[in-house]
Order: sequence, then C-alpha cells, then structure tokens
Amino acid sequence: MFDLIRDTKNDSYDVNDAVLTRIGEILVREDSYAAAMDEKVIPFLNSCRTDKYIEAPDSRNLHVVRYDQKSDDSKGTVLIVHGFTESTEKYREFIYYLLNFGFSVLIYDQRGHGFSYREVPDKMVTHIDRFETYVSDLEAVVSAELSDAVKPLYLFAHSMGGAVSGLYLEKHPDCPFKKAILSSPMIAPERGGFPLWLSKAMAGTFVAFGQKKKRMFLSKVPEGREKYDESASSSEARFEFYQDVKLSKPEYSNNGPSYGWTLESLKVTKKLLKKGEPEKIKIPVMLFVADGDNMVIKEDIEIFCDRIPNGALTRIEDSKHEIFFGKDTVLIRYLNIIIHFISEK
Repeated sequence: MFDLIRDTKNDSYDVNDAVLTRIGEILVREDSYAAAMDEKVIPFLNSCRTDKYIEAPDSRNLHVVRYDQKSDDSKGTVLIVHGFTESTEKYREFIYYLLNFGFSVLIYDQRGHGFSYREVPDKMVTHIDRFETYVSDLEAVVSAELSDAVKPLYLFAHSMGGAVSGLYLEKHPDCPFKKAILSSPMIAPERGGFPLWLSKAMAGTFVAFGQKKKRMFLSKVPEGREKYDESASSSEARFEFYQDVKLSKPEYSNNGPSYGWTLESLKVTKKLLKKGEPEKIKIPVMLFVADGDNMVIKEDIEIFCDRIPNGALTRIEDSKHEIFFGKDTVLIRYLNIIIHFISEK
C-alpha cells in the first residue's frame, strides 16, 4: 500500500486509519496519473454523469454536471464551486474520491467559464460586471438542483469560488448546507505588491475609459501550453493532464481576467469582511490555507476564519494555491481531513 503520511501535527482532526486506508487504495498516483485517469477514473465518472443547463436569474444558461450514486445509501451531496479560470472538468479526480466515499456530487461552470454563458467573445478572458452575479448564479443552482438531492448537503469551494460561497453563506445564514469547506478562498486576491487603493485606481481607470471587458494588460496570453513552474499546482502530473483538457476545447481555455473582473475581485474583501457579516454564518466551516500560496492573501483568510462562529483553519504544508492539485503526499492528508470533516456527526 502507498506509504501514508502520519505526521498530522497541524491537523484539526485526528488521523482516521480507515479513511487513510481507503484513500491509499483509490489514490490516482502521480507516477501513472494520465493512464489511471483515462482508463479508470473518467470511465467510472461517465457512468454516473448527467449534463444539463439551468437558467440563471437573468435567463442566461449555466452548465451543470451531476454525479449521482448508483446505490440508495448515499451519504449526502457535495456541491462544488470552482475557482477563477477553471471548469467542471478540473475537479474530476476530486469528484472520483467523493463518489468512492459514498457522496453524490453536483458541480457547475461559473458564468464566464466552461460551457456557461459568457459576456465576452474571447474565451481566454474571464469577465464579470458585478461579483454579486456569481452569488445569484449559485443561488439559482441551489434552488434548481438541490431540492431533490440526497441530504445532508455540503458545500466545497476553491479560490474565487470560496469568495462567492463566503458571500452566499453570509447572505443565507439558514442555508440548506450542513457544513462548508473553503479551500484557499479568495477573501483577498494577491496584488503583486501594489497597495489596494492603487490596484483599484488602475483597474477603475481602465473601466471608466470603456475597457471593462478587455484583458488586463498585466495578464500574459500563453503561447500554447501554460508553464508548470508558473502554475498554482505542486503536482506536475496533475497540472499537465489538465493542460491537455484546456487545450482540447476553447471553452476550457480561460487564463486571464478582464479589467472589470479585476476591479470586482478587489472589492470583494470589503464585502466579505464587513462588520457583522462573517458572524452571520451558522454552519461549521473548514478553511484551508496553503503555505506556498501566492494567489491569495493568507492573512485575510485567517481574519475571516476567526470571525466565523464555527470556523476552523487547517494549514497545508508543501503546497501551492491548488491544494487539490498537490503532490500525492499532500493530497492524502488533504482528503483525510475533508472526508473526516463531512463524515462526522
């Protein structure tokens, strides 16, 4: 069996040997990653996958994917809210693990991503007019898809999805979710060393001069494959496999923000940390922060967590921003904590 990590000095939960054993059995290992994904994981997922479209409040289409347990003894349903420039396809390995632990899964392409509605023709550019639109879309997915889902319901969100989900949880203290997991949430995006006021002023100036939907000048257009060394992943095997996915269809090619998206992302911190807002969240929330994260400001995640009545923070060592795209050893520890958290009574 794979050599499991036993050093859990920073874990919020004790090691669960049964969970660890199962993770070791189903882990998609880096040394044979592409073959295992193509030959085992994706066929398994396709056997329980359903694609559909629902309408957002403004009648725009959102692409939704359901993965339903084939048995009647599902442990519940996990809704995944992906991050900036991602898609439903990036989470297939993670969904595979959730299914193997008895959970059904629902995931959707956020507006401007994947096969959901886009406001700009350039599929490489990610744009939003108002960050609250993401929240309205999440509300639509919850209303349309979770009423008949197997309970209890859990929320998992990464990065930008963590910001969207944080705003949703503040707005809906009596939400239908039993627990939530925010992985490297974008409580505040990194600004490349620029002060917040200057970053807002620069993005705001371009927006004011009619460049709202144009690609931000600091964002480079990649020539062919993106570079692993510049990525937010610490697993080259996982990164390169998803690069093949991104290059397979233009709908998966997002890689940079518009000036409008940039300005909205810079405004989100004030909204999330507004006086009294995090304190409204009633359900238990597990937040993850990676020690090597250079995409979000870690200190603001800690501040947000401290203000959530039932918030808990887990620090993951030897990882970049995308913890779920980490090395095998990191992924084992990460999955152990997540499964333990959503499985306990």
